[in-house]
Amino acid sequence: MSNDKFQRPVNLRPHHLLCLLTWKGVGYSKKFTAKFDSMTQQFTDHGRLGIKVVEGLDDLCDTLHPEKTSNYHCDRGGIKNRDNLVLEDINEHLALLLAHGTVFTLTPKLQQDFRTSFQEGTVRRGCASCDFQNFCTGIADEGFAETRLIDAFPYTKKS
Repeated sequence: MSNDKFQRPVNLRPHHLLCLLTWKGVGYSKKFTAKFDSMTQQFTDHGRLGIKVVEGLDDLCDTLHPEKTSNYHCDRGGIKNRDNLVLEDINEHLALLLAHGTVFTLTPKLQQDFRTSFQEGTVRRGCASCDFQNFCTGIADEGFAETRLIDAFPYTKKS
C-alpha cells in the first residue's frame, strides 16, 4: 500500500494555478495535455494535490519546446509579469501567503475558494494578456462544467 501523503508536489508557476481551475484538456501539445491531465487525476484520486509555487519554468513548461511549440512563451518577460500579478491577487483575495518556493496543498475547499475568486474576477489581473482569457471566462460563467476536476469535487457558487 502506497502512502500518497509523501508524493512529490507538482511544480507550478502562479498563472498555471488559475489554469488548473478551468482545465478541460485544451493545451499546447500532447505532452502538455498529458501532464496537466496527470495533475488533475492526482487531485481526483487523492482529494488533494501538493503544489510547489515556482518562479519561471514549471512542470508544464518542461513539456514544451520553443522550436516545436507554436506560441511558445514560457520564458518571456510578459509571462513573468502575469505570474507576479496572479500571485499578488491570490495572496490579497484568498488571504494566502504564497511565494516562490512555497509548498501548499490544494484541497476541495481551497479549490472552491479559488474558483469563487476566479469567477468574481478578483484573481484575474494576470489573465488580461492571455490568449485563453475568453475561453476561461466562458468556463467560469458555465460554473466550471466539464472541467477535469469538477466531477469529483463539484463547484458550489457562493450566494
